[in-house]
Amino acid sequence: MPNNFNYGTIHHKQLTKRRDAMGYSARYACKALGCSREAWAGWEDGTHRVPAYIGLAMAALGLDMRPYGEKPKAKVKKKS
Repeated sequence: MPNNFNYGTIHHKQLTKRRDAMGYSARYACKALGCSREAWAGWEDGTHRVPAYIGLAMAALGLDMRPYGEKPKAKVKKKS
């Protein structure tokens, strides 16, 4: 592998696109991932690089994967 290979990183525009496709508001995405709204805003507007674990966590949410013992949600919360 080349030294500059980025494992699991996504571009900030991909993050926004993925969130929109899942029907999540920014507020709901923060709650689901356990991050601050300030951090999320920095990732979405490109001020800060999106951490690899956020891209992976979004992919897991897209597959409706939840922490052990937590029941899957019945319905995706849509943006209002």
